[in-house]
Amino acid sequence: LALTVDDAVYLWIQARVVEIADRRAPMRGLAIASLGADILATDFDPVEAAAIAAQHPSRTIADVLLDQRVVAGIGNIFKCESCHAAGVDPRTRTGELTVDQLTEIYTAAQAQMQLSVAKGRHALMPERPTHPDRYAVYSRGGRPCKRCQAIITCYQLGDPPRWTWSCPRCQPAPPPTGASTGASS
Repeated sequence: LALTVDDAVYLWIQARVVEIADRRAPMRGLAIASLGADILATDFDPVEAAAIAAQHPSRTIADVLLDQRVVAGIGNIFKCESCHAAGVDPRTRTGELTVDQLTEIYTAAQAQMQLSVAKGRHALMPERPTHPDRYAVYSRGGRPCKRCQAIITCYQLGDPPRWTWSCPRCQPAPPPTGASTGASS
């Protein structure tokens, strides 16, 4: 879809839904109305976000983090980075995580994103803003983990598939499907 106006052209490629609402009533749009809590809002509650995420036990934490209906604002970079900060493999099913672990992931994502907004796009490594090592795991496949020196792995995950990075030592792989860890809230 291409929308041309006097001073710009807006292009949507492979968008599942595009809604155009009167600028005086933007909250009427169904897509906007279905968004979860804004992770950058001052009243964002990681505990509440964790409780909502826990309602999706069969989905991977990576998919839940990217689901804007659960929490709005997290993208691929902070999906990878927040899972690493919390020591959780992105392939882990949400039902295998405790509420405390889910809370830790959302707390990490919020802190990382707030820092990024406050200090600029490359706040996680401001002294070298174009260097690939500005993140702990994102886009660092084949390089050593800054925390444990294990080699960062890269793989596609989700539907649609998104490149995902994680540390095999800091973020242990989830148990095989069907196995139980005995995790509880």
